[in-house]
Amino acid sequence: MHEIFRLVKEVQVKIYLIALNDNGKSGKDIGTGDSVVAVERTITTPQTPLKAAFEALLAIKEPYDKATGFYNTLYRANLKLDKATITNGKAAVYLTGSLNLGGVMDIPRIENQLNETALQFSTVKEVQIYLNGNPLKDALSLK
Repeated sequence: MHEIFRLVKEVQVKIYLIALNDNGKSGKDIGTGDSVVAVERTITTPQTPLKAAFEALLAIKEPYDKATGFYNTLYRANLKLDKATITNGKAAVYLTGSLNLGGVMDIPRIENQLNETALQFSTVKEVQIYLNGNPLKDALSLK
């Protein structure tokens, strides 16, 4: 009897979290007195690294990452990755579900966590994120 081994590959991806009140010391200053910070994750997945990175980010359901202590603005959200593609340098990320903002400061935090997660890849020059088929900026609008 022959065993069939499925080839599973480990991929290093980054997810982006928030260093609260550090004024750009730990990562890129996002204009709120906070920084967006890369945190490496090893993912065992048959998926593309872009999808794997978003799924790893969206899987964190706690306000603070246990390994680093960095803040995850998305912990209140109920988001699922529908699809993610890269075409001619443009990443299109389609999420479904709902956001739950804790205040106006969460808007740039969420935008930066999601955008930087896509921009880590050299093949991505521009990012468009959609929530339930609409641009993310519409969902983040306080109107």
